[in-house]
Amino acid sequence: MTDAEIRPVVEQLYAAAGAGDWDNVAALLTDDFVIHEAAGLPYAGTWHGKDALRQVYMLVMGVWQDPKVAIHALTVGDGHAVGLLTLTVTAPGTGERHSFPIAEMFRIENGRIAEIQPYYFDTAAVAKALARVA
Repeated sequence: MTDAEIRPVVEQLYAAAGAGDWDNVAALLTDDFVIHEAAGLPYAGTWHGKDALRQVYMLVMGVWQDPKVAIHALTVGDGHAVGLLTLTVTAPGTGERHSFPIAEMFRIENGRIAEIQPYYFDTAAVAKALARVA
């Protein structure tokens, strides 16, 4: 795939996931899709399969109140894409608002997304925000 062909696949994924359109999300993923969340996060782990992204999304968004995702940039090259975004959330229990910068690496195979690996700038800040919950 060319870089110009990869970009719309990732943009479609962001749009479908944001709209909760999990059938379209699954159609954009390979059968052996995998997503990895960092060990320092309360939703750490590795998920596999076409339903994996929905499972992780629900887990992440379920931890926080009023989650908002802002996508700032998307760069593409050599079968990969990287999305730069900010997750802004309210910590349950404290009501404190937090913003976490994230870079998400996508690996593309045959026109579908095979892997996503989010990189949080500061996983300790995420854990700290949730540790104050009573």
